Amino acid sequence: MSDFRAALEAALARPVTDDEVDQAYRLGHAAGRLLRRRIGPVPHSQYPDAAIALAIVRVVSRVVGGGVLEITDDDHRWLAQAAATMRPPHPFTRA
Repeated sequence: MSDFRAALEAALARPVTDDEVDQAYRLGHAAGRLLRRRIGPVPHSQYPDAAIALAIVRVVSRVVGGGVLEITDDDHRWLAQAAATMRPPHPFTRA
């Protein structure tokens, strides 16, 4: 849970309380389901687990900060960019 707390604090740029961590942890599952519905069926290699986890922390931190639990176009673009930077380069593009 300490990694989750650290990610949440980094996303909010402030220390978080235990109640906020509990709320964010409960919201994480709902955010994950919303994200899965939004991106649809894609190969697992398309979106690395770390990119998905960071996107969920991004959404949950917005809710903890007073927002609404939803996946926006900006979240989807952010996920695509984060996933692209985490995927290894294609073998044909290596020198």
